[in-house]
Amino acid sequence: MRRVDELREQTVWKSDPHTQVKHLVYRHYLQCWMGKILQTFPEATIVDAFAGPGVYTDGPPGSPIVVAKTFLEHTAYRRFNKLNLVCLEERPDRVEELRRQFAKLSPSPQLNISVQPPGVFAEQQPRLSTLAHRGRAETPVLWLIDPFDLKSAPFSLIRQCLAGPRDEVLFTLFTNELHRFCQRENFDKTMTPYFGGTHWQSAVPERRGRREAFATAYQQGLKDQELFTGGFGIKVSNQSARYHLVLATHNEAGLKCWAPVT
Repeated sequence: MRRVDELREQTVWKSDPHTQVKHLVYRHYLQCWMGKILQTFPEATIVDAFAGPGVYTDGPPGSPIVVAKTFLEHTAYRRFNKLNLVCLEERPDRVEELRRQFAKLSPSPQLNISVQPPGVFAEQQPRLSTLAHRGRAETPVLWLIDPFDLKSAPFSLIRQCLAGPRDEVLFTLFTNELHRFCQRENFDKTMTPYFGGTHWQSAVPERRGRREAFATAYQQGLKDQELFTGGFGIKVSNQSARYHLVLATHNEAGLKCWAPVT
C-alpha cells in the first residue's frame, strides 16, 4: 500500500524516520517550554490540532502522547502548575484510538487532557481558542499544527492561532510538496492562501535550494506580521528536507527554547 493510501485509509499506520526526528524536536522543545512556562504561569495549554490516533503500528507514540509523556516525565514535574492538553482529530476511529492510548497513561492532577469530538480544525479553531485560553487572553497557548495537506492550514488560520499575546505556533511546512508542485498549473490557487500572499513566488526560480527558499519565504510572512520565527528542516541522513518545522511567537524570548533544539 502506498504511503498516501495508508494515511488515508488506515486508523493507525507505520511511522517513518522523518516522523521520529520531528517528535524528537517536539520533545526537546517541550522540555524547555514546559520548564519555563509551567513554573511561571498558573496554567497553560497545548493544542494538538491534527492529533491522529496517538500511536503507530510499529510502536512509537503519536504527538499527543509525546506531549503528555514529556510533561509526566519532566525532571521539574513536581514544580509544574497546570497544563491543559486539547486534542482535535477529524476521524472518529482515530479519536477512539487516541482515547485508548491516553487511558494507558498514569493520571495526574496537574495534567488536564481533553480529547475533543471528531472535527475539522478550520471549523473548530475559534471554539478551541476559547477553550485553550480559559477566559484569559494572557494564558500561554502552544498550537501544534501538523496537517495532512496544504489546504487544511492556510496562513489565515495560522494567524488566528496567534491572536493571543502569548500564543505560539509550531507548524509543519510542507516544503517538499511546495518544491515539487509549485509550477503545476493552477497550483498558485493553493500556494497563495497557504503563504498568505504571493511572496512564495520569490522561491520558485531557486532550483537546488528551493525547499529552504520556501521556508524562508514563509518565515518572512510571519515577520511581516511582527512575529518572531525560527525554522528547522526535518531530514534523514544526507537527504533533502521532507518538510520544515516553523515556530512563530510574539516575543523574542520565545525563541530561547528553539535555538538550542535546532
